[in-house]
Amino acid sequence: MASVDDVTHYLAKRVADVLYPGGPLLPCIVNTSVRIYPGWPVSGALQTDTEAGGAHVSVWPLPSERKVNCALGRPYQTLAKGKPTLQLRVTDSAIAVSGVASSITNVQIHLNGKKFIFHFQTGTTAEQVVHILQLNLPHAFIMMGRVIIPVVNHLSITVTTAGTAVRELRRQIKDFQITVWAPTSQLRNTIGTEIDAALSELCHIDLGDGVPAQMFYARQFDSDAAENWHVYRRDLIFSVNYATTQTISAPEVTEIAVTLNSHNLRH
Repeated sequence: MASVDDVTHYLAKRVADVLYPGGPLLPCIVNTSVRIYPGWPVSGALQTDTEAGGAHVSVWPLPSERKVNCALGRPYQTLAKGKPTLQLRVTDSAIAVSGVASSITNVQIHLNGKKFIFHFQTGTTAEQVVHILQLNLPHAFIMMGRVIIPVVNHLSITVTTAGTAVRELRRQIKDFQITVWAPTSQLRNTIGTEIDAALSELCHIDLGDGVPAQMFYARQFDSDAAENWHVYRRDLIFSVNYATTQTISAPEVTEIAVTLNSHNLRH
């Protein structure tokens, strides 16, 4: 789930992409060293760098926060479908099995109008699956590592495994302060303008938790005063609307059973 740290690291990464578009090993767009990080500067390191002509950009979460109401019911949404690592393939009347189950794997086999369902636990190997199928499918036997069924009119297989589902527990809007610390007003203006334009361009952002997040410009202001040495500072404030989420492992549904007037209907 997205946290305050996730947002601050996202903003720091975005600022780094703006000032170092070619990556950290290539020169900065302002032709001087700029240190970019989440958190508040260490005064000694900041003073040393600014006196040497370098600059800092820090990202800091402000205390202000406002809760946003979520939709009632808090439904789960599929974040990613599982990809089975245990594979079953049908060739004519033979079933070939490969791989190892990395999570609970469901196998549904339709054979000559009948349905056979198997649930394999994490770690189940292909050899174990072949043995289980041979014991449970009618007239089946093993040949060259495959399950052979002598008389087949219809044979099909469906393999599914657990995916990932996510739901919002709450949503909040929080202010984040991106501060430019520079040795000159010109350098402050150049860095601040580039960051302002890049972040203001963004609206919908991806925090990696699978749910929407939004960012909006709030305000900015300059300061030329410091306690022990002169540093030119610009604070840019952006509001981020993001969610606190819950993520679960969700098996994929292969069959739905409905009871209607004491009769079981399956789909």
